[in-house]
Amino acid sequence: MSTADIRAPYLPAAQWSYTDTAVVLGAGYLAAIVVGTLYLLATGRTSTTDVGVAELSITLIAQTAGHLGVAGWLSQHRGTGNWAEDFGLRIRSRDVWGLAVGVALQLVVALLVGPIVELFAPENAPQQGVAEIAERVQGALGQAVFVVLIVGVAPVVEEVLFRGMLLSRLRRTMGAWPAILTSAAVFAVIHFVLDQNAVLAVPGLFVVGVVLGWFALRDGDLSMPIFVHAGVNLTGAMVLIFGDELADAARRVGAHLFG
Repeated sequence: MSTADIRAPYLPAAQWSYTDTAVVLGAGYLAAIVVGTLYLLATGRTSTTDVGVAELSITLIAQTAGHLGVAGWLSQHRGTGNWAEDFGLRIRSRDVWGLAVGVALQLVVALLVGPIVELFAPENAPQQGVAEIAERVQGALGQAVFVVLIVGVAPVVEEVLFRGMLLSRLRRTMGAWPAILTSAAVFAVIHFVLDQNAVLAVPGLFVVGVVLGWFALRDGDLSMPIFVHAGVNLTGAMVLIFGDELADAARRVGAHLFG
């Protein structure tokens, strides 16, 4: 970023507070808990160990509605009522190349996190909740729903929260890089708080958060961060769903090239 970029205000229209961010964050998770619990009661279940795509869809939709519903209410009553001005929520077709950036970023993160996993959990690395759900996804429809939720929905919601609200608040009181690093740290820690099995993924999440924050401040909105985030999640989703097939294909290509 140039000096002008660093000094420029970031999303100045809505003066979000830390409380605003926390309320929007909490509203989504509360909605997911309430709706998920009601769904379990309605289906007569007493355990969440067999959560699948249906449960993931219902709870993620509820979570999204909670996050964005409260964010929209705040935008109307505390901001301008314009999501682009208040949260930086823009989608530009020219930023679609960010998907490729996200794929490359995920591969770099995998290379960085791999040695950490091997060092601390060489045989029994904790499996994140989303990975357990992915293992139970059956059929093309289930896989398509899983990908849409992880790639199409989650990046938009998380960018509004972490780069649209939190980063804009941090940027008002600190320099560009301290704001980027702080928002990335919160982004990583929140994922760990919600899923303790994600502990070994925290360094990688932090790196991803730094890159997303840099793009947000560079461009002044969330278009590029959303595409990059979607690329990161798309790569992860493909590995989770088709990991064995991808590994077999890589072995066949390697044998053809070097055998």
